[in-house]
Amino acid sequence: MKTVLFVHGVGGSEDGYEMGYLREFLAPYDVRVVVKDYTFDPDKARAQILPWVEEYRPDLIIGESLGACYAMLLGGAPHLFISPAINAPKAFYIHRKLSRVPFMQRFYERILDPGQPPVRQKIDCSPESLSHFRNLRRDALEAFARLSPDEKPFAFFGTWDILVYLGFVSPFTWRRLFGKGSFAIHRCGHVMNREQVRTLLLPKVLEILGIGGN
Repeated sequence: MKTVLFVHGVGGSEDGYEMGYLREFLAPYDVRVVVKDYTFDPDKARAQILPWVEEYRPDLIIGESLGACYAMLLGGAPHLFISPAINAPKAFYIHRKLSRVPFMQRFYERILDPGQPPVRQKIDCSPESLSHFRNLRRDALEAFARLSPDEKPFAFFGTWDILVYLGFVSPFTWRRLFGKGSFAIHRCGHVMNREQVRTLLLPKVLEILGIGGN
C-alpha cells in the first residue's frame, strides 16, 4: 500500500473535503491518504509535523495553502502543491502589530475561517502567534532546496482564488522560484471541489506514484 501525506492549510481539518474526495478516488488503487491536524502557531506546528515522515513514510507529500510551507520542511518523498500560500507567513508577520487591537484580531480570524467542516484547526491571530511566522517562508524554501535538491515540484492554482488577489498565493512568485513548467492554472478556487479533485488532482497523484490509468 502506498501512502499520501496531505498537509492541510489554515483552518483545515482531518476531515476536509479535498482529502475526503482524494481518499475516495484513491481507494481502488490501494493508496491511503493520511491527514493530521496541527496547531495554527508555526513554532508548535513544526514540532507536530516534522515527525510525520518517519511515522508514515509517505510516497507523496501534498501541501495545501499554508500547508505548502510545512510540506516543504519534509523530505523523503516527491511533493505536490495545491494553491501554495508561500507568501502568507510574511503577511501574517507584517500584520502582527495590527492584531494587537482586539477588533482587528477577530477580523483576521474571521477572514481566515473557512467555515466548514465544523471541527477544524483553531485560528489564533494574536500578536504572539503571528510573530512566530517571521522565518517560516525562508526556512521552508531552504529546507526544500536542501532535502529535495533534484525535485521538480508541481503546483495547482485557481483563477477564482481570492487569496491570489490578497498576495498570499502567487503563481508569479512560484514561477520565479521553480520555473515555467512547475504549475498549472485552472478554473477553480482556493480549494478543489469533487470533480476538480477527480479530473485535475487525481491524475497527477497517480502519475507521481507511478500508477497507470485513472
